[in-house]
Amino acid sequence: MLPVSAARGDLFEIFVMAPGGEVADLFVGGSSLPDLVTNLMNSQGAFAGFVGIDFNASVTFLGIPDAIEVTFDAGTGEATFKFTLLGPLAQEFTFTGADLAAQIEQFLQDQLNQEIQAFLAAINTLSAVAVTDGSPMSTTALSASFVYDRFGLHADLTAAQKKAEQADQGKEPEYGFRGRVDIYYDTITTDVSSGNSFAIAPSLEYILSEQVSVGLLFPITYHDIGGAQILNVHANLAIPIYLIPPSDIGGVSLRITPFGTLAGSGSVDLIAGGLIGGGGILSTVTFDLGELTISATSQLSFHEGITLRYQGFEFDPGVSQRIFKGGIKLTQTIGDNMFFYGAITYSSFLEPAAIDNYLSPAAGIGFRAENGLNFSIGYSGDIADNFESHQLQARFQLPF
Repeated sequence: MLPVSAARGDLFEIFVMAPGGEVADLFVGGSSLPDLVTNLMNSQGAFAGFVGIDFNASVTFLGIPDAIEVTFDAGTGEATFKFTLLGPLAQEFTFTGADLAAQIEQFLQDQLNQEIQAFLAAINTLSAVAVTDGSPMSTTALSASFVYDRFGLHADLTAAQKKAEQADQGKEPEYGFRGRVDIYYDTITTDVSSGNSFAIAPSLEYILSEQVSVGLLFPITYHDIGGAQILNVHANLAIPIYLIPPSDIGGVSLRITPFGTLAGSGSVDLIAGGLIGGGGILSTVTFDLGELTISATSQLSFHEGITLRYQGFEFDPGVSQRIFKGGIKLTQTIGDNMFFYGAITYSSFLEPAAIDNYLSPAAGIGFRAENGLNFSIGYSGDIADNFESHQLQARFQLPF
């Protein structure tokens, strides 16, 4: 019998077949794996035709076909669950007794099984919408990007600019706190599914001296991909240090920024997430040519997984990643207060990943006041094979 097809763009598809030919083969798609497995094992919803009969089911997981295999024997009431993506040595887990759906869901929730960790790590190297690693929308990439944008590529919107203006006016530079809020909205298109995301990244920087400051950054990101919900929460500590401070007569400046990161992500729909710690170092060389400023920024970061519990699910993401980012930015002053910029950044996962590398063009325009108030709006994209995002950005530098 011909199978019934699921809707295109589903994150998960289950193909169910009754070996005896008692019912038609069936494709069912959705955005929540726990919901699909519950309906399958209870033979309810779209799977109601499989009540009381044997079946074999193959699960497409985030665009990866035949990633999981589930079987059910109606005579014995026994079900098996296998991560077939892991190859011939994959374990087969057996469930018997009442409420098989609850048993399988409990297995996915509460067992820090090495097989689950290995499966999710493999997904990170294959799927463009992987949650924790391997994609521009993943936790590791976001963690690296937020620090890179705030303390590297767009650091010129904060204290350094105000100090330069004060020096130009013959004033003593003012040290102390600087506050800033960055807001991002993305549309995301991949070969698996599409969606959007929203992020807000408040930060606070304390200027200790002309050469040293301490920065705290707390981004929060919400993704909706194909109907699945993903939440990322980050905390970053950075210590920008000017090895060559900016001069009131222009020239070259050099700043290095060691930093630490901690990020938590979770998606009940995708049975994925985790706590990921890390750190790295960022450097920015700036050439001040009067009304034109050219800056070159590079960053190397590392990211390691830690165990996390999220809404009853427990995960060790098994992540061990390094990310390199490098880019150049040109900023042109327009009159006394306006400016516009253009930039390009290259990002590369140095460990196996679904998206090995991607380019991020950016452009925007802004206003800068003498009291330290800055505002800019702009565009940025992440472009790679099988992945594309387009982002609107707004940045507010507060005058205190």
